[in-house]
Amino acid sequence: MNNQLCSQEPKDEAVYKMIKRKYTIAELYYAVWSSPLNKLAACWQVDANGLGKLLDRHSIPRPKSGYWAQKALNKKVSVTPLPKSVSPSLVIDLTPLQRTKREKSKLVPAPLPKPTKPISRYPLLKSIKSSMSKPHYKYDFLMVQPYDNDKVMRLDVSPEQQTRAIYIFYTLLESFEKKGWIVKVEKHRYAKRLTNLVTINGEPVPFRLRERLKQQKRELEKKEIEEKTKYGRVWHEKINVPSGCLQLIIEGPMPAGVKGVFEDKPTLSLEQQLAHVMTTLEQSSEQTKVVRAEREAGRQRFEKLRLRREEHERRVTSEHSRIKTFLALFMKWQRARDCRMFLSELNGADIYQHGSQEQKANFSSWAYSVIDAIDPIVNGEAAALITDDFGDEHIFEEAMSRYLKSMSE
Repeated sequence: MNNQLCSQEPKDEAVYKMIKRKYTIAELYYAVWSSPLNKLAACWQVDANGLGKLLDRHSIPRPKSGYWAQKALNKKVSVTPLPKSVSPSLVIDLTPLQRTKREKSKLVPAPLPKPTKPISRYPLLKSIKSSMSKPHYKYDFLMVQPYDNDKVMRLDVSPEQQTRAIYIFYTLLESFEKKGWIVKVEKHRYAKRLTNLVTINGEPVPFRLRERLKQQKRELEKKEIEEKTKYGRVWHEKINVPSGCLQLIIEGPMPAGVKGVFEDKPTLSLEQQLAHVMTTLEQSSEQTKVVRAEREAGRQRFEKLRLRREEHERRVTSEHSRIKTFLALFMKWQRARDCRMFLSELNGADIYQHGSQEQKANFSSWAYSVIDAIDPIVNGEAAALITDDFGDEHIFEEAMSRYLKSMSE
């Protein structure tokens, strides 16, 4: 197999960064028929299942089960050709599938400095406690906030974790302030509910703090036991209860290999991970710029494609119109030619000999006026066919195909 498609497995980060990230469909097709998928995935450091799904998504055929075993036995095997509908030059980015086989570094304790300024300094925390009320429904355990209150930080925790969660926000907001990051609460893009946003280098990054829930069966009352015996189930037989584990979730775009979820662990509390949270928020803000640039590039590509298609359609339509005009003028010219032949025959007919010379001359002048009026060569209509805007062979073929199709309908 081509060494450019599958080089030796990298041993360190410097070599890992040199792994090719993008391939054309033709290269992927060649590679997948040159080496087993698992070997390719290991070579490119991507997930094998993800690679298989990507190939299927782009209609790239791959060997069926047993292909490589038969090939190893020198048996005759068939290769499925690349469909004509697939563009071989289309470039596919494998970055989302790539993963490093190096051991993941474990998170080390990285707490933020304890806040020194009074909590009342931060408007989003000043009245956060009073904005939270106990859940109204007996099987809901997380505290609730008014859905439209954008004056306080949003969080989803039980009463037992409320004070701790607020202190985490308190610690973060003071660190945000030192870095000049601005925090606000609003609906982010297409979100249906308010969320916390921190603006870093001009990029808003959404994040939220919540308490994980765990599902468990509850003790049923006597009436509910009877109902379950009769119907097979009861309402809210299993309920979601607070686990005491806090999660901080960064909901902005993330670079490949970076996770945006931080939570309490047996040996590492969320408070001891807040410096990592700060780093990841910055990474998310940078990735937001990358995503925006990619979207803009995609928008520009789409706009160019749209303009190219519109220009193609304009040329095909123009060519189609010219074909119809040409054939319509031909029909007029043919009628004028037939009229001249008819007039010539009429001049020699017996019925035409009874009139006077003046009558014949007047009639002949009138008849030629009618013929000249419909003859596109005489009246100048045929000049519309003489133009420099002629389509190429492909344009003509498509326009002619449309005309013939319209004639058959």
